[in-house]
Amino acid sequence: MSEHQRTQMLADLGPSDRVARRMLGLSCSLILLMLFAQGLLCTGLIVTDNLLARPGTAVLALAAACGLALPYLGVILWLDRNEPEPPWLLATAFAWGAVGATSLSLFGNGLLGGFFVGLLGEGPLASQLTASLSAPLVEESSKALALVVIYLMFRNHFDNVLDGIVYGALVGLGFAVFENFTYYMRPDHVIGTFVSIWVRGVVTAPGTHICFTAITGAFLGMFRVRRAGAGRMLLPPLGIALAMFAHFVWNTLTLFFSTGDYLGDLVIGFPLAVLF
Repeated sequence: MSEHQRTQMLADLGPSDRVARRMLGLSCSLILLMLFAQGLLCTGLIVTDNLLARPGTAVLALAAACGLALPYLGVILWLDRNEPEPPWLLATAFAWGAVGATSLSLFGNGLLGGFFVGLLGEGPLASQLTASLSAPLVEESSKALALVVIYLMFRNHFDNVLDGIVYGALVGLGFAVFENFTYYMRPDHVIGTFVSIWVRGVVTAPGTHICFTAITGAFLGMFRVRRAGAGRMLLPPLGIALAMFAHFVWNTLTLFFSTGDYLGDLVIGFPLAVLF
């Protein structure tokens, strides 16, 4: 169907059809707002609990998670410099990644992780299955939800492949900021926190959530640009499948780059994994 035919079809909709479309859009918006509100409550409680329990470490973790995200934010905005999208829409993409996607992922990973523990018992195998299977499926789906909504509701601001990459990267960046904060809080001592900041915030940051969700966004952008063709309908599912596969590869094969030495992993193993 050409763009002219699509426009004509929309123009031919009767009043009842237009009301139905508006009601559907309103219903979807309300559901997303409710999910976001619940996510904000969930992430807010996690941050507040850490601030009350270990205020010094929490402030360090929060500053590192946000501060180390700024260079990547600058690169993403620079990519979008020629035809910048509305700041409020970019902020919405980032916020969904940091709040909505993370809270949904906590719930989904908890369910699947509990299933693997129940099946195999507590141990490294159940933990690895959660990382390799649950995390790519749950996290990439929850992040992709924002891209689909932006495409459906704000198509005039979703014009091409670059727009998809920008929105996807911002969703992934928001997700990484909150997830990194929680990882920085896991060690019991400040040295462990600095090591975690080095690994997750400095060395491995370019190879994770920013890139995964940008893949989904790029394929959704291809779907937007390509007006016809049998393969067009395969682009969105192919994009999220590739994002999940990249996430799976990262979570599964990083261990193969281990040098067997703690310091060697920090300066050699993890950088090699990022390059791979």
